[in-house]
Amino acid sequence: MNTLGKISWLVSLLAISSVTACGSDDDGGGDGGGGSLDSGVDADKPGEDLSQDEIEAVCEAQYDYAESKVSDAQMGKAMCRLVALSASLAVGGDDDAMTELCEMVDEACNDCQDDPDGEGCDDYADLEEPENDCSDTEVPADCSSTVGEVEACFKAQIDTFSAMIADLPSCSEISADSEPPDLDQEIEECETVEENCPEALE
Repeated sequence: MNTLGKISWLVSLLAISSVTACGSDDDGGGDGGGGSLDSGVDADKPGEDLSQDEIEAVCEAQYDYAESKVSDAQMGKAMCRLVALSASLAVGGDDDAMTELCEMVDEACNDCQDDPDGEGCDDYADLEEPENDCSDTEVPADCSSTVGEVEACFKAQIDTFSAMIADLPSCSEISADSEPPDLDQEIEECETVEENCPEALE
């Protein structure tokens, strides 16, 4: 998995949802505290000059920061909320019917988080979070961006997506007027990385 594997996975989860980002009344997501993303690798070193140990350290730092922002429990709840909201918006109907369907799907999904082998849980198999394995991360062949620039990009990506998760509406807030979140927003910290180290963002 590449160094942005978990973030790409978060994006794919967000992309299946057709909901607007508005305040939630429970802990479906989370901002998970602050902290920094710092692998300890020389911040001025270009990505293409990293050793295998160094690229793995950058990868591990990314995962550690992501997990500090969104816990496993919060991630599971967010996955289920996304699926439930997406299902209710796809079916439509009046607000009460949408809320009822959303709550039903959300409950079933959370039950499957607790018991993946339960009845009907095959429908949620694709929501399993990828393993945090950095051992197969490869040093980018063409990457003039520095470690500091790449880590700033990773941090901004994680902060953006964890904020989206934290702001998912509850089932009671969903309505036919809800709109999808803005998934195409540009992240300033990633502009130079996109140009000088595109492999890191693949």
